[in-house]
Amino acid sequence: MSKHKKALAPTTETKALSNNQGDYNNRSTWALPLVKARLLSGQRITQAQILQATSGRAWRLSACIHYLRRKGWGIQTRTNEQRCAEYFLSRAEISRLKQEGAK
Repeated sequence: MSKHKKALAPTTETKALSNNQGDYNNRSTWALPLVKARLLSGQRITQAQILQATSGRAWRLSACIHYLRRKGWGIQTRTNEQRCAEYFLSRAEISRLKQEGAK
């Protein structure tokens, strides 16, 4: 018996995840539009909230946050009572982003 396990055939979802074309809005498990909308509305978000909102499909909130920070979003982080990262935008940052046309 081989030490290596046989790879499973790629599914539509795994193909979408492995497509590194830089078009982050087309990934089936990418929560970027949801994350942007919630942040711009002034909500604080956690990984657990994103998992619940996407029925468990979006595991990488931190990747969305990292991407938005690289795009110039001033996202702040605090640790909540459950010791989970909670991400949010200040009112001033929300105003700035909306003036720049962020959606």
